[in-house]
Amino acid sequence: NLATEMGAVIRRTLESAATLGLMYGALNQLKQGIQYIKDLDKEMTNIQLVTGGSETEINSLAQGYNSLAKEMGATTLEVAKGSLEFVRQGKSAEETAILIKNSMMMSKLGNMDAATATDRMTSIMNGFKLEAQDTGAVLDKLIALDNKYATSVNEIATAMKYSSNSAQSVGIDLEHLAAYITVISSTTRVSAETIGQSIKTMTARFSDIKQGFDVGEGLDVNINNIEEALRDVNIPLRDDANNFRDMQDVLKDLGKVWDTLGDVQQKQIVKQFAGIRQREQFLVLMENQVEVEKAIRVEQESTNLATERYAIYLDSVEAAQNRMTASWEN
Repeated sequence: NLATEMGAVIRRTLESAATLGLMYGALNQLKQGIQYIKDLDKEMTNIQLVTGGSETEINSLAQGYNSLAKEMGATTLEVAKGSLEFVRQGKSAEETAILIKNSMMMSKLGNMDAATATDRMTSIMNGFKLEAQDTGAVLDKLIALDNKYATSVNEIATAMKYSSNSAQSVGIDLEHLAAYITVISSTTRVSAETIGQSIKTMTARFSDIKQGFDVGEGLDVNINNIEEALRDVNIPLRDDANNFRDMQDVLKDLGKVWDTLGDVQQKQIVKQFAGIRQREQFLVLMENQVEVEKAIRVEQESTNLATERYAIYLDSVEAAQNRMTASWEN
C-alpha cells in the first residue's frame, strides 16, 4: 500500500544520507589530517632553516617535542610553534626545554596560542634580563594575579611586552610592574596595549627628567620642576646629589600621602609625572596604592601556583584529546 511504499522510500533516503555523511566525514578527517601533517612539517622545516640541523637531528628534535607534548597535554604542532622563537634566540637545549614548557603552560593557562605565549615570555625575559629558570616564577605571579583580579595573564603579559624594558631602566622591578598593570587593568578595563604604552611613556618621562631633558607636550617639565613639586610634599627624588631613587620607591612614597595633598599640588605632580595623555592611568596608581601593595603580596605568595593550576588542565578533555593527537603524531 501507499503508506508502506512511502516508509520504504523514506528509510532508503535516510540510509543513503547516513552513508554519504559518514563518507564525507571520513574525507574531511583525512583532509584535516593531511593539512595537519603539512603544518607540522612546515614548523620543523622552519626550525631546520634556523638551526641548520641535519634531517636526523631535526627528526630527533621532533621526537623530543612529541614527548613533551604528551607530558604537557598539548600537540607536537603547538610545541613546535612555541619553540621557534627560542631556537632563534640561540638558547641551549636545556634552556629551550625549560622555556618551551613554561610558555606552553602560559599558553594553556592564559588562553593564548603558543606563538603569542612565546612572544610574551621573551619580551618579559629580555626586559628584565631574566634567565630561563626564572620564567617559572614569573608565570606563578601572573597566574596569581589573574586568579585574584579582573584581568588576565594575557592582558598583563601583553602590557609588560610594551613596558618591561623601560620600567626596568628606571628602577621598577617585575613585581611592581605586574602589580601596576593589574590594578590599572582591573580598575579601568582599557586595553593591555594602551596600559603598556602608558606606563612606557611615564617611565620614559621619568628617565628624561633624570637626565634633565624637556619632555615636551608644550609644558615646562624638567628636573627642577619635578623636584620642587616632590619637595613640597617632603618626598626626595634623589638619594644624594648624584643618585636618583628608583621610580617605584618614589611612587610608593607619593601614594602614601596622595590623599592629604591639595588639588593644586596633585595637578602639579600629575603634570610632571604623566603629562596630559597618561593622566588617568597615573591617577589610578596614586588612588590605589593600597591595592598595588596587596597585588605585590599576592605575587610573593604564588610559589608553584602555575604547576598546581596546570595539573587541573591536564585532567581536562582538551588535554586528553591533545595527548591522543600527540600519540597519533608519533
